Amino acid sequence: MKVTRLKKGLRINLSDAEWAVLFRTVSEGMAAADWTEGGWQRDHIPPDEKRIMTEATMGNRPWMVVTEDRRIK
Repeated sequence: MKVTRLKKGLRINLSDAEWAVLFRTVSEGMAAADWTEGGWQRDHIPPDEKRIMTEATMGNRPWMVVTEDRRIK
């Protein structure tokens, strides 16, 4: 995920897998997604989505962090 701060707002660039993770998390809620507990839903999640959410949960992957600032200073 790449978040760019623009003059008026933010632009978020996502891969397809990152979008699927974000969509699943928002639609089901963080607790319902059961990412860290390894619940029954985890078996039905594609491996790339599992990897992204595990990295974001463990702090190995920046998630919703501004990576580029294009505002004029």
